[in-house]
Amino acid sequence: MIFKGDTVQFLGGCNEEQLEWAQTVAPTALVVDQTYVAEAVEVKPWATRIKLVGVDGVFNSVHFRVV
Repeated sequence: MIFKGDTVQFLGGCNEEQLEWAQTVAPTALVVDQTYVAEAVEVKPWATRIKLVGVDGVFNSVHFRVV
């Protein structure tokens, strides 16, 4: 589980179904293995969405791991 303020590592990978399911944007501006800080976390019944500090958009949490 990712919480606000956690440092997360972007794992890469993304498909259209994941974007539609979580109602998030494609993580095209993110770099694989780069770390980011979770600014906000929104838990939905179907997906967890995270906003990253200094990055536009909201992303599906399945593309990250806490470090």
